Amino acid sequence: MKKGIMLVDDDPEDREEFSDVYLAQFPGEQLFFAENGEKALDLLEKLFREEQELCLVVLDLNMPILNGTETLRRIKADDRYQNIPVVIYSTSVNDRERQECFRLGALDYLVKPSSFSDSVEIAKKLKRICSKY
Repeated sequence: MKKGIMLVDDDPEDREEFSDVYLAQFPGEQLFFAENGEKALDLLEKLFREEQELCLVVLDLNMPILNGTETLRRIKADDRYQNIPVVIYSTSVNDRERQECFRLGALDYLVKPSSFSDSVEIAKKLKRICSKY
């Protein structure tokens, strides 16, 4: 079974752009989406029950209901999910926030792209991460 990527982001335009760029580079890849941390944890549970594996969770920080930092904390605290790599994908460039994410177990911290070419480079980087897991 092919492993998928989950993007957790409350902005529908960011989810659509991510999907468009990633699938243009890597057609046929499996993507899952959640609009906040609470829905992400529910989706992780559902995918776990269905034995659908993820190679990566891409997590925005600034979301309603359950923010990215708390979602990361809960993912890494759950034995079922703690080995899934999590990459933070945020507009925030706050170094304290960045260090906290690494302390909580994030594999990487990427600032959301401001150009199409940056989006393509991020997609390639995420694909490389997935190929390792």
